[in-house]
Amino acid sequence: EMQLRLTAFAILVASVATLRTLSSVGQPALRVVTISQSTVKRSSTLLLQLAPGWISQVDQASGQTFYYNEQTGESQWDPPVAAGAPAAQGLAPGWVEAFDECGRTYFYNEQTGEAQWEPPRAVATQKLWRLDGYSGVAGFSGVSGFAAQNKYNFYQLEFAREGRPCQLPYQLGIGDERALSRWNMVEQKPGVSRKQCIVQCLADGSATLTSDGDSPTLLGRDGQWYDIPKGDAVPLANGDLVSLDCTDPMGAVFQVENVI
Repeated sequence: EMQLRLTAFAILVASVATLRTLSSVGQPALRVVTISQSTVKRSSTLLLQLAPGWISQVDQASGQTFYYNEQTGESQWDPPVAAGAPAAQGLAPGWVEAFDECGRTYFYNEQTGEAQWEPPRAVATQKLWRLDGYSGVAGFSGVSGFAAQNKYNFYQLEFAREGRPCQLPYQLGIGDERALSRWNMVEQKPGVSRKQCIVQCLADGSATLTSDGDSPTLLGRDGQWYDIPKGDAVPLANGDLVSLDCTDPMGAVFQVENVI
């Protein structure tokens, strides 16, 4: 019995020394391996949204986490993530949010098995969509936000194409959004709102149009115009047209282009 106590004490000292070494480099240890009893203990290290019937366990020989289905008896190394489990917004493809046994958030790649503390953001510099003028629109500068009651004196339309953010074409990468406005119109009309609609590039690279004006935004596709009322969102496709003025569909139009 004395020998067993000494052995357990030695294991505990070694574990504490290891954790101190890991914490000294500025980050907590990503995985704390629990000393198992005579049988494999259930591990709470990975709290992924597992598919129904699956639990996580620790392999006694290697200390690695594996996954076991209590209903079917299946086991596997890769986490069986529940279908439709939401991915954290803006993460690079293949990565999901997870939590260690202390409740700290980390990030796990379901395809490669990698894990890290920092969120692996999708490359924001890669532009996937472009909004260009089709008729009656331009970029603009000199407005203090889309909710501004008054334009600055130096407000102006931007017809140049020098690559400035206020000039067309507007370019969107993952996580970007662009509001299209009355200020974009070459001939402004009071029936078009200061923030008529918003185009967003989502984490999966797709684009959506959300109408935000008091009057509907129009989506042009295959020769037809479709009313998009305030608050409604629709997916966009390459070649779609977005009209700001529902009373004059061709009066102020952007074209949507998928650049990948």
